[in-house]
Amino acid sequence: MALVLRPKLLIMDGPTSGVASEEKHGIMETIMSALTERKVTSWFVEHDVDVVTRHATRVAAWISGRIAADGKPEKVFADPEIRRQVLGTH
Repeated sequence: MALVLRPKLLIMDGPTSGVASEEKHGIMETIMSALTERKVTSWFVEHDVDVVTRHATRVAAWISGRIAADGKPEKVFADPEIRRQVLGTH
């Protein structure tokens, strides 16, 4: 429905929220394919790191209301401070 008006930008908040784990990537692949085909830029908020790592080309990680890291997912998630404060790992 969101693509009917041919947007240039689609903002999604938790596109896989409430979706069974085994269905998340299939849904995201469908969404991302449709966006790519129509040349629509997307910006999505997602708390599932696996979904973000697999489907985002750029990530911004927030700590205390500010952007603490911004860049390619593998670079952002490799940052020790992001791993500690955002991901809860070391």
